[in-house]
Amino acid sequence: MFHKLQKRADEKPLEGAAPQNGEKCAEVRKKSENAVLVYVIVLFSVVLALIILSYFIQQRRNSDAISSLNQQHTEFTNQANQNIEDLQNKNQELTKQLAESEAKLAESEKKTDELQTELDNAKKDWAADVKTVTDTLKTDYNKELQHATALETLLHAEISLQDGDVVSAKKYLDQLAIQKDSLGSDWLAEYEKLRTQVGTDVG
Repeated sequence: MFHKLQKRADEKPLEGAAPQNGEKCAEVRKKSENAVLVYVIVLFSVVLALIILSYFIQQRRNSDAISSLNQQHTEFTNQANQNIEDLQNKNQELTKQLAESEAKLAESEKKTDELQTELDNAKKDWAADVKTVTDTLKTDYNKELQHATALETLLHAEISLQDGDVVSAKKYLDQLAIQKDSLGSDWLAEYEKLRTQVGTDVG
């Protein structure tokens, strides 16, 4: 623009108005320079404003991004803390259940030991009772057997004496001498009676 004005000024004739034309040219040139300066300042201001605006926009985006990251970090931290708290609660609950199970197991083992002790004692008592009963039965059986044998011998002695066979009767009575305590009080009197009869007959 400045060059165009300068070219037009150069093309005008200089005859008859040289001072006036020079002043006008200087004025026009000054206005052109001022216009160029204003244009440059405006252009620089626009560029600077765009740079500042771009900076603030970038800062805003960065701030939004940082805010979003902080929010995500906060949410993640809260979730992580919640998960940790849940795991701790579950761990405490499992620990409590384990302690209760161990206590129940210990109680069950104690009861089992007590029952086993009672069972062992019952077995011992039962074995002792069985032995006692068995020994009693054996003793009673032996007594009854000796009693029956003694009665049989006494019967043979009595029959032999009734048949007049005093020798055989005496023989049975001699055998019965070591068994007479098995006869009992009633049959012992019979034994003594037969013993007297055999002694009288022999005499």
